[in-house]
Amino acid sequence: MLLQLRQRAPLEDGVWAYCSPERTGRMRRDEDARSSLYALGIIYYEMLTGSPPFQAQDPLGWIYLHLAQSPPPLREAVDGLPESLETIVLKLLDKNPDNRFATAESLIAALENACERTVPPLNSGTPGFYGRDAEAAQLESAFRSV
Repeated sequence: MLLQLRQRAPLEDGVWAYCSPERTGRMRRDEDARSSLYALGIIYYEMLTGSPPFQAQDPLGWIYLHLAQSPPPLREAVDGLPESLETIVLKLLDKNPDNRFATAESLIAALENACERTVPPLNSGTPGFYGRDAEAAQLESAFRSV
Protein backbone atom coordinates (compact mmCIF):
# COMPACT_ATOMS: atom_id res chain seq x y z
CA MET A 1 0.00 0.00 0.00
CA LEU A 2 1.42 3.39 -0.97
CA LEU A 3 1.53 6.15 1.59
CA GLN A 4 -0.13 9.22 0.19
CA LEU A 5 0.63 12.66 1.50
CA ARG A 6 -2.36 14.81 2.17
CA GLN A 7 -2.78 17.44 -0.52
CA ARG A 8 -2.06 20.90 0.77
CA ALA A 9 -2.95 24.16 -0.87
CA PRO A 10 0.08 25.66 -2.62
CA LEU A 11 1.84 28.41 -0.72
CA GLU A 12 2.25 31.86 -2.16
CA ASP A 13 5.72 33.39 -2.33
CA GLY A 14 5.37 35.66 0.72
CA VAL A 15 4.15 32.82 2.92
CA TRP A 16 7.25 30.63 2.72
CA ALA A 17 9.11 32.74 5.30
CA TYR A 18 6.46 31.81 7.92
CA CYS A 19 5.94 28.17 6.94
CA SER A 20 6.31 25.59 9.71
CA PRO A 21 8.34 22.44 9.02
CA GLU A 22 5.20 20.29 9.05
CA ARG A 23 3.50 22.68 6.60
CA THR A 24 6.19 21.91 4.01
CA GLY A 25 4.70 18.43 3.54
CA ARG A 26 8.08 16.77 4.12
CA MET A 27 7.49 15.62 7.71
CA ARG A 28 4.47 13.36 7.17
CA ARG A 29 2.74 15.07 10.06
CA ASP A 30 -0.56 16.85 10.17
CA GLU A 31 -0.64 20.51 11.03
CA ASP A 32 -2.22 21.71 14.24
CA ALA A 33 -2.11 24.83 16.42
CA ARG A 34 1.63 24.35 16.97
CA SER A 35 2.16 25.10 13.28
CA SER A 36 0.63 28.55 13.79
CA LEU A 37 2.78 29.03 16.89
CA TYR A 38 5.88 28.37 14.75
CA ALA A 39 4.78 31.14 12.40
CA LEU A 40 4.23 33.40 15.41
CA GLY A 41 7.79 32.60 16.50
CA ILE A 42 9.03 33.82 13.11
CA ILE A 43 7.05 37.04 13.60
CA TYR A 44 8.42 37.54 17.14
CA TYR A 45 11.96 36.91 15.89
CA GLU A 46 11.47 39.45 13.12
CA MET A 47 9.98 42.01 15.54
CA LEU A 48 12.92 41.67 17.91
CA THR A 49 15.76 41.64 15.36
CA GLY A 50 14.37 43.56 12.40
CA SER A 51 14.73 40.62 10.02
CA PRO A 52 13.39 37.07 9.77
CA PRO A 53 15.59 34.23 11.01
CA PHE A 54 15.93 32.73 7.53
CA GLN A 55 16.48 34.07 4.01
CA ALA A 56 15.92 31.98 0.89
CA GLN A 57 15.41 32.57 -2.81
CA ASP A 58 12.97 29.81 -3.73
CA PRO A 59 10.54 27.32 -2.15
CA LEU A 60 13.14 24.54 -1.94
CA GLY A 61 15.49 26.86 -0.08
CA TRP A 62 12.72 27.78 2.37
CA ILE A 63 11.83 24.13 2.91
CA TYR A 64 15.44 23.26 3.66
CA LEU A 65 15.83 26.14 6.12
CA HIS A 66 12.60 25.39 7.98
CA LEU A 67 13.42 21.68 8.21
CA ALA A 68 17.15 21.72 8.93
CA GLN A 69 18.56 25.07 10.05
CA SER A 70 18.42 26.61 13.50
CA PRO A 71 17.78 30.34 13.67
CA PRO A 72 20.72 32.55 14.69
CA PRO A 73 20.72 33.27 18.44
CA LEU A 74 18.58 36.29 19.27
CA ARG A 75 20.91 37.67 21.90
CA GLU A 76 23.64 38.11 19.30
CA ALA A 77 21.36 40.54 17.45
CA VAL A 78 19.55 42.18 20.38
CA ASP A 79 21.61 43.63 23.22
CA GLY A 80 20.04 43.25 26.65
CA LEU A 81 17.39 40.76 25.55
CA PRO A 82 16.26 38.74 28.56
CA GLU A 83 17.26 35.09 28.31
CA SER A 84 13.70 34.05 29.15
CA LEU A 85 12.35 35.84 26.06
CA GLU A 86 14.96 34.27 23.82
CA THR A 87 14.07 30.85 25.25
CA ILE A 88 10.39 31.43 24.46
CA VAL A 89 11.01 32.52 20.86
CA LEU A 90 13.41 29.64 20.21
CA LYS A 91 10.89 27.19 21.67
CA LEU A 92 8.30 28.53 19.22
CA LEU A 93 10.81 27.92 16.41
CA ASP A 94 11.66 24.35 17.38
CA LYS A 95 11.61 22.06 14.34
CA ASN A 96 9.79 19.33 16.25
CA PRO A 97 6.18 20.36 16.97
CA ASP A 98 6.22 18.21 20.12
CA ASN A 99 8.86 20.54 21.61
CA ARG A 100 6.89 23.74 20.96
CA PHE A 101 4.22 25.22 23.17
CA ALA A 102 1.15 23.01 22.92
CA THR A 103 -1.34 25.87 23.01
CA ALA A 104 -1.51 29.64 22.79
CA GLU A 105 -2.53 29.63 26.45
CA SER A 106 0.74 27.96 27.46
CA LEU A 107 2.65 30.54 25.41
CA ILE A 108 0.77 33.38 27.12
CA ALA A 109 1.57 31.91 30.53
CA ALA A 110 5.27 31.70 29.64
CA LEU A 111 5.26 35.31 28.38
CA GLU A 112 3.52 36.52 31.55
CA ASN A 113 6.01 34.63 33.68
CA ALA A 114 8.93 36.12 31.75
CA CYS A 115 7.41 39.59 32.04
CA GLU A 116 6.99 39.28 35.81
CA ARG A 117 10.63 38.29 36.18
CA THR A 118 12.06 41.05 33.96
CA VAL A 119 9.80 44.10 34.39
CA PRO A 120 10.12 45.86 37.76
CA PRO A 121 6.84 47.01 39.31
CA LEU A 122 6.08 50.62 38.49
CA ASN A 123 5.61 51.65 42.11
CA SER A 124 8.83 50.15 43.48
CA GLY A 125 10.87 53.30 43.93
CA THR A 126 10.40 54.55 40.39
CA PRO A 127 11.20 58.29 40.30
CA GLY A 128 8.14 60.49 39.85
CA PHE A 129 5.64 58.09 41.43
CA TYR A 130 5.96 59.19 45.08
CA GLY A 131 2.57 59.31 46.76
CA ARG A 132 0.90 57.89 43.67
CA ASP A 133 0.61 54.24 44.68
CA ALA A 134 -3.01 53.93 43.51
CA GLU A 135 -2.24 55.44 40.10
CA ALA A 136 0.92 53.38 39.73
CA ALA A 137 -1.01 50.20 40.55
CA GLN A 138 -3.62 51.14 37.95
CA LEU A 139 -0.91 51.72 35.31
CA GLU A 140 0.80 48.43 36.18
CA SER A 141 -2.53 46.58 35.95
CA ALA A 142 -3.23 48.10 32.54
CA PHE A 143 0.29 47.24 31.36
CA ARG A 144 0.03 43.61 32.48
CA SER A 145 -3.42 43.19 30.88
CA VAL A 146 -1.97 44.10 27.50
